[in-house]
Amino acid sequence: MFVYSLLSRHEGVSPQLYGATLGQAHYKGLISTIQGALAESVVVVDFSGVEATTASYLKATVIALLEAAMDSVNEPSRGGPATVSKDRVNVFPVVSNLSPEVAEELQTVLEARRLPYLEALRISGTEVTQARLRGFIEAAPAETLERVVTARSTSATQLATLQSPPTATGWSNRLADLFRLRLVRRIKEGRNWLYSPVVSEVSFG
Repeated sequence: MFVYSLLSRHEGVSPQLYGATLGQAHYKGLISTIQGALAESVVVVDFSGVEATTASYLKATVIALLEAAMDSVNEPSRGGPATVSKDRVNVFPVVSNLSPEVAEELQTVLEARRLPYLEALRISGTEVTQARLRGFIEAAPAETLERVVTARSTSATQLATLQSPPTATGWSNRLADLFRLRLVRRIKEGRNWLYSPVVSEVSFG
């Protein structure tokens, strides 16, 4: 896990983070800093002390990070440093310590972009152990995420054994979509992908 505190990393910055220009500068610093993180690390963007922000700032920072992480899905992971390029970074983004104002603004942006985002509620040592799912997620992937969280580790075949329809192919598509959205991890075991939650306990809404 890697924690990036927006205010402590940028001394002298106002607790009101406004505008795309500031957001792009902070995003550049964030990407530069996480280059040493291991591939598929959880990267927590910490909003401690941030009182308010704007949609344009959030789009230029945490939304840009999520989209860059989503774009990394088709790249092979070798367990080394996170692949960082203009458009890809192989990490699992999480936000933390949102003020009510920041949380409301982020929710509005996520719903407009039809994207979900994990918000850390509890961090224990080097692991996010409890999170809230913010933003937008359809009913089917939300149900699938709940099943993965409950099972701790599962595959499309195992889920199809418990409930069909959907078929194993249908479950596979749902799980792959959750992985693309950076809500679950996966490892190859034989011919199957095994999926596990990024955070062991997830609440919705």
